[in-house]
Amino acid sequence: MQILVVLGYLDPGTGSVVIQAVVGSLLGALLVIKLYWRKILAFLTGRKPARRGGQTPDAKPHQSDQSS
Repeated sequence: MQILVVLGYLDPGTGSVVIQAVVGSLLGALLVIKLYWRKILAFLTGRKPARRGGQTPDAKPHQSDQSS
């Protein structure tokens, strides 16, 4: 029978730091997904990413936008 001797110590704050690192990593990953969601969907579906606002770059302004 072998006796395993472990010479290490984890103080109570270590668990808190580990939990904080895990939660921070998860929230960071969620933020990246949120910021790049349209690009991720475009990559997975094979389409070009949709523009915000729903207008194409060459869209003409509305009548109310023009000053008279």
